[in-house]
Amino acid sequence: MTTPERQKLELKFDPSTIEDLGIKMYSQLPSALAELVANAYDASAENVEILLSDTPNGKKIEIVDDGEGMSYDDIQNKFLRIGRKQRKEGAPRKNSKGRSITGRKGLGKLALFGIGKKITITSSQKNNEETVTFSLDWDKIINAEGIYNPDTTTTINKNFTQSGTKIVLTDLKRVSGFDIDNIAISLSKMFNCLGENFKVTISNGETAIPLTRELRYKNVVQQFQWDVEALAKEIDSDYPHKYKLRGTIISTKLPARSDLRGICLYANGRLVNIPGFFGLPEAEHVYSYLSGWIDADYIDEFDEDLTSTDRQSLNWDMPEADELRKFLQKLIRKVATDWNSKRKEEKKKRQKEITNIDVDKWIDTLTNDIRTSVTKTLDSLDSINSLDDKEYGEVINEIHELIPDYAQYHFRSLHPEIQKASFEEYKSANYYSAVNEACKSYYNYATKKAVQNGFDPRKASGKNRFGKIFGSDPDKLLKVVSMIRKKNGDEFNIETIADLEESQMLLSEGIFTGFRNPISHETALDLKESKIITEQHCLDALSLLSMLFQRVDNIK
Repeated sequence: MTTPERQKLELKFDPSTIEDLGIKMYSQLPSALAELVANAYDASAENVEILLSDTPNGKKIEIVDDGEGMSYDDIQNKFLRIGRKQRKEGAPRKNSKGRSITGRKGLGKLALFGIGKKITITSSQKNNEETVTFSLDWDKIINAEGIYNPDTTTTINKNFTQSGTKIVLTDLKRVSGFDIDNIAISLSKMFNCLGENFKVTISNGETAIPLTRELRYKNVVQQFQWDVEALAKEIDSDYPHKYKLRGTIISTKLPARSDLRGICLYANGRLVNIPGFFGLPEAEHVYSYLSGWIDADYIDEFDEDLTSTDRQSLNWDMPEADELRKFLQKLIRKVATDWNSKRKEEKKKRQKEITNIDVDKWIDTLTNDIRTSVTKTLDSLDSINSLDDKEYGEVINEIHELIPDYAQYHFRSLHPEIQKASFEEYKSANYYSAVNEACKSYYNYATKKAVQNGFDPRKASGKNRFGKIFGSDPDKLLKVVSMIRKKNGDEFNIETIADLEESQMLLSEGIFTGFRNPISHETALDLKESKIITEQHCLDALSLLSMLFQRVDNIK
C-alpha cells in the first residue's frame, strides 16, 4: 500500500513536563496500567488483556484492547497532544457504548513513561484500511528540543471488521519481578466498572487473573454490610446530591490490613479518591474494620475538575468537593455507630452459644448500681480485640460467676430455706409474696424445732405465735443464745442473754405481723401493685429472717 504524502507525526512538548508528569506521577506500575485500562474503557473496549513477561531477554508489558482504535489523524491530533482538554473542544461526553468518558486532562498517556523507556503502539479502526504503528523512545524524547517525531509505519488493515489498540512497553525501569496477584488486586481497586461489559484480564503467561470488584477483598472475612444508597436516605442533610450516591460498605471480623482499610470513591467507574475516611480522625478502632466503595458519578459533570491529576484524591478545597466530604463524614459516622451496635449484638450471640448465658437477661436481673458496673466492664471487654471467642466466653463465665443473675439477692448469703421459699417470687418481682413465703417457712421451721424438743406451740394458748416459742422467761422452750460464751469462756451477763432472747421473739413476731398477717385481709395482687414493699425492703426483710433462721439452727 502507498501512503499518501502528509505531515509527519510529531509530539510537541517541554521535556521537563514529560519528566514531571510521566515519571514522577506514574512511577507505580498499577497506577500506570490503570491509565491504559481507562483509555480502553473510554474507547468502548469490551476486553482488555494485560501480559506481563519476565524472560532472560528482559521484562515486557503488553496491553491489548478491542476498542475503537485510532486513525493516523486521531494519533496526531488527539493522542500526541499533551494536556488536550477534550471537553473544551466539545468532545462527546459519552462513547459509542454509552459510557461516560473518564479521561479529562489529556495526561494519562504520560503514564507510559513512568514504567518503560520504549513504547510501541499499534492501532486500527473498523472500516479503515490502515493500521498505524508508532514508537516512542524516552531517551530521544528527553533530549529533543520541544518536538519529537516518533518512528511511524502504516500497514494494511487485513480485517476491516476488527479494531483495537496494542501497546508494548520495553526497556522497563523496574528491577523486581512481577507479583501478579498484588498487581491484580491493586489494579482492581482503581475501577468500579469491571464486569460482563468490560472484562480486564492480567496474565504472566502461566496464570491469568480476571479483574473483578470482589478481587479487592480477596481473603477478607466479611462481618457486616451497609448499602450506601439506603444509608444516604436516612441521613438528615440538605446535601443536594445525596440521592445519587451508590455503593457498599463492609466491615471485617478482624482488623483489616492497612491496604484494605478505607472507602474508595469512584466517578463513572474510575477511582477518584484512594481509600480513606474523608478527613475523619482514624484513632477509633472501628476504622480498622471498615472498607468499601462509593460511586459518585455526578462529580465528573461539574464545570470545575474536582479530580487531581493522579486520580488519588479529590480537590477537597473546592466548594463542591467540600460539601461532599461533609456529607460523607456523616455517612461514615452513622456506619461507625451502627457497627458498634451490631458488633455488640454479634458478640452477645456468640458468647451465648459458648457460655449459654443470655447477657441481656442477666443484666436485667441486676439493680441499677450493679448493672452500671457490669455494663461498663462488659463494654471494656468488648473493646479488647485480641480476645478470641473462646477467651471472651471464659471471661464472661468468670464475671458471671462473681456476679450471677440476681446478684443483689445472692450477695445477701440468705439461709438455704429462705432461698428455697422466696427466690421464685423474688424473681417475679412479687416482693411482698417473697417475704410472706419466707415468713411461713421460718414459722414452720421454728415450730418443728419446738416439737422436736417436746413442745407443740400450736396447742398453747395466746395470740403471740412466737411468744409461745421464744422469750426471756425461764419456761420458754427454745433458747437461741443460751449456749453462747465470751471469747475467754465466761458467760454473758444475764440481762444481755435476756435481751437477746426477747429480741428473737419480738423480731420474729414483728416481721410475721408486718408481712404474713396482711395477706389475711388484702389480695396478694393489691399488695404487690401498691409497691408498699420495694425490692430493697424485700431484701432487708429476707436478711433479717435469715439471721433469725440461723439462730434457730444453732439451738442445741
